[in-house]
Amino acid sequence: MRNLYDKNVLIYANLSCIYALRSAGGGSAMGKKVLAVLTGKSEATIRAVGGSGDWAIRPSSVRDLEYVVCVRHANPPYDPGPGARPEQHGEAFLVGKVVDLKFSYHHNGRDRFVVMCSEMASVSGVKDFWDGSRVPTRYMDEDEARRRGIDFDELDFKPITHEEGQDDLEGEGGSSIPTSATARHEVASSVGVMPLTILAAKKGLAANFHVPIEDIEIIIRG
Repeated sequence: MRNLYDKNVLIYANLSCIYALRSAGGGSAMGKKVLAVLTGKSEATIRAVGGSGDWAIRPSSVRDLEYVVCVRHANPPYDPGPGARPEQHGEAFLVGKVVDLKFSYHHNGRDRFVVMCSEMASVSGVKDFWDGSRVPTRYMDEDEARRRGIDFDELDFKPITHEEGQDDLEGEGGSSIPTSATARHEVASSVGVMPLTILAAKKGLAANFHVPIEDIEIIIRG
């Protein structure tokens, strides 16, 4: 058996989860506290879900995140679902305080996640926040976000109230993703474990293998 502290050792677990221990590396997201997302979904939909999704991002790359800024995509390549979308393309309209990532689904070889929030604040008049990038996710620091028109200290954040499992999440590709809490508990009972968030699983693995939490990467194959 290979040493568990070697790079790229794979540990197979229940629910087809693969936990990979690897050395922490650099990356464009390291140290960045703000994730801007270009989304076609309405503010009402995002609030109902409790976060913004479904994004093909690596959990290890967002450990320092504090805020997610939702920016309007006026012509998304998918059905954005219900709700009013009055903002101009590239205009920021909602900011959330990031609390966790929740796995959504696997599509085109990539895992997609919902950036879950504890509090949200509506913003208005922040036009041209988006820099024109064709990639719908962009990391930045707080200073850059302020230069683009958002001062996080001035926002009126309010706790969100979302009963988990009351809705289905609609993926960016247009497919509905069941998120029923009852269904998740049924799956958990069948394998003898309780559901875990990505963050909780990483903390447990880091403690068990005596490595920093940033050295834990979790890949979930549906």
